[in-house]
Amino acid sequence: MKRIIVTALGYATALLVIVSPVCAQYYPGLENQLTGEVNINNAGVEDFLKLGLTAEQSDNILRFRGINGAFTSVDDLLKVEGISQADIDKIRSYLRTEGKTHLYYSGSGS
Repeated sequence: MKRIIVTALGYATALLVIVSPVCAQYYPGLENQLTGEVNINNAGVEDFLKLGLTAEQSDNILRFRGINGAFTSVDDLLKVEGISQADIDKIRSYLRTEGKTHLYYSGSGS
């Protein structure tokens, strides 16, 4: 019985390894869809990186926040060196100035 279970688990693992890339090919965006919100007043570098900002942009946001205090609106990010309107527009739906940061990947890739 134990041998059957181990064999079944092996087949299931192999199937997942084979099927995941195929699903991603035919259903782009299915894996690792970003979900949640980022409070720009308490988010860390990792949170900004998940949103697609560069390490330099992320560091600049934290540095600006440390010197100038909390952001009062998402558009205040335009005051940060290296952040453009286009950068903000790409990730605006995730950005907040209040509440907790909770950002995670959902979908079949999680």
